[in-house]
Amino acid sequence: MPVRIKLRLMMALLSGILLCAAVLAGCGLKTYHMTDPGRPADAFTAFYRAVSDGDDDTANQLLYNYSWRSYMPQPDASGKYYTVNGADVSGSDARVMTCLLQSRKCSVVSESDFTRDDLNAAVTVRYTSFDISKFQSRLNEQAVAAVKKKQYDGKVFRDKNDTKDIIEKIKNQLLDDPGQFTTTRQFRIELISVKGKWKVILTEDFYKALSGYAG
Repeated sequence: MPVRIKLRLMMALLSGILLCAAVLAGCGLKTYHMTDPGRPADAFTAFYRAVSDGDDDTANQLLYNYSWRSYMPQPDASGKYYTVNGADVSGSDARVMTCLLQSRKCSVVSESDFTRDDLNAAVTVRYTSFDISKFQSRLNEQAVAAVKKKQYDGKVFRDKNDTKDIIEKIKNQLLDDPGQFTTTRQFRIELISVKGKWKVILTEDFYKALSGYAG
């Protein structure tokens, strides 16, 4: 091959390498379509904070697949009852609500890598909460046993009002040690980039966790 042709090929190859280097140099992990969407973990943290604060507008701005309504309980000055969606919650039910609100903790464990052209990312989170389903299971077990014992002693129960005081007493006894009903799980939360902003894709499992593992 003539020397002139060899030189041309080398110059063309060198130009291509320099062009690729220039393009790659502009592709930082935080860049998406010339905008900065921030870290996926930051978007999830902002969503969780909005949910915890009852800021439904912000939560919905950060959600991709759900319309969020928090029904945030509002405590009265004494802390003895709450108002949830216009209804008063008092007694042991108010204690359950307090346990749920005070036990919630959430932290990001890891974040998936993403690049310039990625539309998807994910974070793994560890979430702790008072587990309403676990509490309800123990309550039902002890309530049935207590009612049966009363029946053996000759007590007649005509309707649920006759068992109300028994159940309330058991609920309060169980709530003296709320830690036994705490559940911690890890969840993989996916996010999608929409117009350069990360949106949270809420799973059914994590939705249940946010509501105290109810359902």
